[in-house]
Amino acid sequence: APADAQARAAEGRHCITENRLPTFANQITNDQRQNRPSIVISPMGDKASKKDAKILRGMIRAIERDSSADVSYDTAFQSAVHNGWGYARILSEWEAEKSLDKVLCIRPIFNPMNVYLDPARTPFMLDAAWGFLSEMLPKDEFEREHPDAHMTPWGETGIGDDERDWVTDE
Repeated sequence: APADAQARAAEGRHCITENRLPTFANQITNDQRQNRPSIVISPMGDKASKKDAKILRGMIRAIERDSSADVSYDTAFQSAVHNGWGYARILSEWEAEKSLDKVLCIRPIFNPMNVYLDPARTPFMLDAAWGFLSEMLPKDEFEREHPDAHMTPWGETGIGDDERDWVTDE
């Protein structure tokens, strides 16, 4: 307890602190890595078939493989164990630099404190309709991507958000 540590320090005595929590957190995350959860597609309804479900499962596995989705899943799960929540994103990206085709990919969110979700009413935010991911951009890149935007300071930040100021000199 902090009071005990202060009392010992006032008396010039040492206070040993042993953090045992990482051992148990590692046990949980390692168990998740050994028993990977997966997306399951089941045919439901009159027009659904097992063949279509099998095709969709194959497409999802290909997206996961091409995206190295294990990194995203592991990052989200580790954040959930340590913080209570974790996120991954599903994005559409260009297939190649000069391609006109887009592909779906799964990407990690390394700091879940940068995510702002709709104030949903159900557990696990299942009814959330929107969300934001805050990140800092260099000023010249922002002006290039958003030429008509005005940079307005915004004072609202989350508890663990990396960036306290939404607009800086750079």
